[in-house]
Amino acid sequence: LRQSQLMERMLFLHQPTLADYLRNYYDKRNAVAESYAYGTQKAKNTNLKQFAETIRFLEEQDVRTPEQLTEKIQEFDTQLNEVSQRLKKQLAALQRVNVNLYAMKEYFETRPVYLELKNKYFGREKFKEEHSGYYRSERILKENLDANGKIPEGKWKREADCLSEEIAALRKEDKRIHAMLRKYEKVKNHVEVLMAEEGEGV
Repeated sequence: LRQSQLMERMLFLHQPTLADYLRNYYDKRNAVAESYAYGTQKAKNTNLKQFAETIRFLEEQDVRTPEQLTEKIQEFDTQLNEVSQRLKKQLAALQRVNVNLYAMKEYFETRPVYLELKNKYFGREKFKEEHSGYYRSERILKENLDANGKIPEGKWKREADCLSEEIAALRKEDKRIHAMLRKYEKVKNHVEVLMAEEGEGV
């Protein structure tokens, strides 16, 4: 049993790291570069630069094995889904507030005309045809009055400002997560290509 455990430990210690996979990947790319009629050294320099940048990134993130890479990708996928759901929720909330603010604007812009024409039969019909939005905005405002029966303009504007800030922060976070995922997916792709070429399976 001890010998079996020792063998398993030795196999674990000799499992290739991401650095090993990437080194082999870029060695193969350099071998391909050797077949170029022109630009061989430029291709090798590019490969070396990419290899160094990728290794530095992985070390900074403390990701050294394919298993850790998979865990990181899953972790960022989960974060991305959470941010996406929160962003969707906040955008819907902002839309509702903006509907109220637009209704208020439309209501006060058209109400003077309504008051002028409401007692004139022909004028009232013309108003209904040309300003149907007035009745829609009036209904929206009545449905959203505060406890005192007032239009909560200040509250709506504060909510809109707050939601806009939260949405901007969520979009920034979404962009950051996407950028990290692209880096990890690129490493994953390199490892998968190498494993496929060497017949290890993915």
